[in-house]
Amino acid sequence: MPRRTRQGAVFQQDMQVKAIPTLSWAEDASFQFCFDGIEPGGTVSVSTIGVKRDKESMEVWKAGMDEAIKRLKPSAVVVYGGDIGYKFPCKTVYFENAVTEKMKNGR
Repeated sequence: MPRRTRQGAVFQQDMQVKAIPTLSWAEDASFQFCFDGIEPGGTVSVSTIGVKRDKESMEVWKAGMDEAIKRLKPSAVVVYGGDIGYKFPCKTVYFENAVTEKMKNGR
């Protein structure tokens, strides 16, 4: 995750605004740093947009999510985008977007 995103979250927390960190990763090599600064046991958010269409993207997404669950042990995950069949071991809340809604409604 870009450093400025973490800095923005720190600023919001300093201002007493609750911030939910968004998880972001690339390939396995990014796991060394991409979860740094995120407090374990809290709520995190993640996007599923764009991962269903490509098998490799889906595999990278699942590997990153598995690693995030292992390292962060979140109490809840806010998912922006559709349900892609991943079995979260904690409370999960889905927020769908306009593209996801169109796909569900066959448009």
